[in-house]
Amino acid sequence: MKWMQNLLASAALLLAGSTQAASYTPESGFWWSPDEPGTGLSIEIEDDFVYVAAYLYDTQGFPYWYIGDGRIVENGSGVLSFTDNQVTSATGGQCLGCVWRAPTIFATGGAMSIVFDPADETRATLTWGGQVKTIRRLDYYDIGFGTDAENQRLLGEWQVILDFFNVGGTYANYPFVGDILIMDAIDRAPNPDLSIGCRPRNSLAAHCTSSDDAIHDIGAFYNSTDKRSYITVRDASNVYFTYVVYVGVHQFDGVVQAHASGQFSNNGTFYPVRGFRSASRAMVQTGRGPASIDKSAAPSGERSMMQQIMAGNGGVMPKGMTAAEVKAQFGIDVTAAAPIVNANTVRMEAKRQHAGN
Repeated sequence: MKWMQNLLASAALLLAGSTQAASYTPESGFWWSPDEPGTGLSIEIEDDFVYVAAYLYDTQGFPYWYIGDGRIVENGSGVLSFTDNQVTSATGGQCLGCVWRAPTIFATGGAMSIVFDPADETRATLTWGGQVKTIRRLDYYDIGFGTDAENQRLLGEWQVILDFFNVGGTYANYPFVGDILIMDAIDRAPNPDLSIGCRPRNSLAAHCTSSDDAIHDIGAFYNSTDKRSYITVRDASNVYFTYVVYVGVHQFDGVVQAHASGQFSNNGTFYPVRGFRSASRAMVQTGRGPASIDKSAAPSGERSMMQQIMAGNGGVMPKGMTAAEVKAQFGIDVTAAAPIVNANTVRMEAKRQHAGN
């Protein structure tokens, strides 16, 4: 059982050192500097291990690869970084279409350090070769959609885990609850633009029916002030869940608040949340093939997450987090976009009442 004791001891040290370390996770993928197109890094992150392959050129202009690897460490205040004291390269390996032959590995790249930005999962600082530069995750949305990138990146299906915990208390019920959010279109009429969609009837639907749109509709927007997305889903009559999250390429994290129409507030209660993209924009908009999506499926009744949580927690919502605790843990100031969220829920409530008449 000594391995278990060591594991628990390591976890205790990490939590004691910082609660922020768990609040962001750098994404694997291609990273680059927009000021230096044609070069970049492939960064693969598995657990706390990092593998980096940098594609550059030598002094003669020929393509050249460098390889680094190591462990992610946390500096005691929530910042994650990776260092390889001797990056390597290789020569004499396989050519395209040739019979495989082993390359010769040699040390040539010096020390490399990557410090990931805790405020932005897609940004990092690279120190290497006598230079310090900002690198970013290769982002199809930024490249392909420009100023509309933040609206477009929300489109798709997201599977979400919410943690309805009691701060300083005991759990009345299993605290983890799942949700599914689909955004399949952009409404340009409001200001700001809204990514709209629904909470689907089940995890297999991958699109919104007319009934889903009427009962559990979604209105989401990007707030350029705090660089967070606000995703509001109607949970029940005059009950809404608003997710305040940073959205990366494949995942988002932040907090969620349950509130009445027009009553999202920094004085309310917040709960941690993480979401993962589970279907693409094309999937939710067009389905699996060229046929159009059937939006006339049989209606489904209202299903309230809030009622389910309260039923397992003595009839009340768990204590959750204050706005000050949210800012300390996630760096999110929820006051910035509250007026827009509340105007959005008022609009959604008016739409529901109009549909019921």
